[in-house]
Amino acid sequence: MTESTTPQGAAPDVPGVPDASGVAGASGVSGVAAGLDVLDDAALRRWLFRARDDLGRHRHRLDALNVYPVPDGDTGTNLYLTLDAGLQGFVESLIARARAREGDAQVLGIVGGVSALARSSLFSARGNSGVILSQLIAGLAGVAAENADTDHRGIDGPLLAAAIAEADRRARRAVTDPVEGTILTVARAAAQAARAQVDSGDASLVAVVDSVCRAARQALSATPTQLDALARAGVVDAGGAGLVVVFDALRAVVHGEVADPDAAVEVNGDESAPRGATFVAEQEVSGPQFEVMYLLDGVEDAASDRLAARLTSLGDSVLVAGDAGLRTVHVHTAEAGAAVEAGLEVGRPYGIRITLLAGDATTVVDACAAPEHSSATAASAARDRRDARTVLGVVACVSAPRMAGLFEQAGAAVVHEGPGKRVTPAQIAAAARSTGSARVVVLPDDADAVLAAEAARDVAAESGVELSVVPTRHLLQGLAAVAVFDPADAASEERMREAADAVRYGVVATATTAARTDAGDCEPGDVLGFVDDRVLHLGHDACEVAVEVVRTLMQDEAELVTLVEGEAASGLGERVAAVVATIADVEVEVCDGGQSVYDLLVGVE
Repeated sequence: MTESTTPQGAAPDVPGVPDASGVAGASGVSGVAAGLDVLDDAALRRWLFRARDDLGRHRHRLDALNVYPVPDGDTGTNLYLTLDAGLQGFVESLIARARAREGDAQVLGIVGGVSALARSSLFSARGNSGVILSQLIAGLAGVAAENADTDHRGIDGPLLAAAIAEADRRARRAVTDPVEGTILTVARAAAQAARAQVDSGDASLVAVVDSVCRAARQALSATPTQLDALARAGVVDAGGAGLVVVFDALRAVVHGEVADPDAAVEVNGDESAPRGATFVAEQEVSGPQFEVMYLLDGVEDAASDRLAARLTSLGDSVLVAGDAGLRTVHVHTAEAGAAVEAGLEVGRPYGIRITLLAGDATTVVDACAAPEHSSATAASAARDRRDARTVLGVVACVSAPRMAGLFEQAGAAVVHEGPGKRVTPAQIAAAARSTGSARVVVLPDDADAVLAAEAARDVAAESGVELSVVPTRHLLQGLAAVAVFDPADAASEERMREAADAVRYGVVATATTAARTDAGDCEPGDVLGFVDDRVLHLGHDACEVAVEVVRTLMQDEAELVTLVEGEAASGLGERVAAVVATIADVEVEVCDGGQSVYDLLVGVE
């Protein structure tokens, strides 16, 4: 998200927060033999900030552990951004306590600190891996809160084992259909090892943590034997590798190891590990520095589109949701002033909130909300402006920016997302509130946004909005769903589900690395044809591969083929349409989507 303005691993200079500098970095065993007896609140913070920094340094290597050789892998980025944002919320809570100046009230302690971290991590979770990480943190928070003396005695071996077990339980509960060979497998192995260590009679914190790290590494090494896709690609699971990095950070803190920012992180601990399992430290890439949010009244759709396009050029995590009555604006950018000026070009922004995103701190540097339009009343104002006949709202996650207008015309509040810029539960909830409806359907439109949409239920419920998720896994499933959306008819939700289910989908993309796929070995520059989530076609000509994808998707009853061209594939859809017209009596629609990574999105109804 951003490059930290404080030393790596250090908590900001806030009253009641001990300095955690000098603890970020390496894994492995090089510290003292004894180690810590318990994790107090200072040690817990050292672990979490160290884990954040290690994920940040290695996130692009984690991203590279992708089953297929196209640059859409962002598991490491999602884990890093989730924990980074969670720690921002944690520090914000500390700042609030420190400013209150109420004696010891400025110190959150273990229970208050982890609870604050769990809440902010859930709000900011990115991608499926980020949501699972937020649930793991929630498990730690739940066990800490259940033990009244946690703040006084700290977290010892048995309590840590209980916390990891609860984390494992919550993570699996968050996933409708848990799959082995993933981060869930690594978490389960860690939980079982921790419990076995306690049962063995040596329940010291050092022994429990060491057993957790060993089991996690072994489980990670075995992931290619559990998922054929991992075995073919010759990699371990990226989410599981990220969790190993988090556990390694805990081990380093417990053993009192000094950080080595140039160290490699060996996530397999096995000389026979598949390629891609060793991550070499790399420099963090700087990103947006500010979160800018404000409200706008009276902005028509055309002006809203211009604003969204302008904000997209300034940063990421762009949200321009709502209607001409009230629009909510959100962006992460290094140019906060320009983001506000963009709003001034189309209307009069109010409720402006500019937050400094400084790696491990969140500081509000401007807040000039009009009293009558505070954030607490924004949802109410939206409902007041909404047609009284509206009983159902819809939020759509859209990865093809030039398709956003079609979703908005159908009545959807659009949240922009895609590889490296995954939508968060908080963004989905904000978009849901902007509809002014008490009941809102969410269309994730991407497999890696489904869990975030599910997690948004709890976030939206806090403001009285009931979310229902139609688990669309492809943009064109979402487009089919909004086509039958009726805001005045709650029953249209079921029609949306049926319309989405009727779409068979595929993707055409260009390989950027060599790999083994279901269709054979590929090299950089080869064209891959995905059907559902498998590479079934491989070639050198994008049009030929795309036609084969269409052939595979079409069945006797096929009536419509929709082709959405990517940012770097102008004209590909028209060429494919011309060929399809010669082989089938079917209507073909070509759209300019402007999406990154994927040359062509294909849908058949």
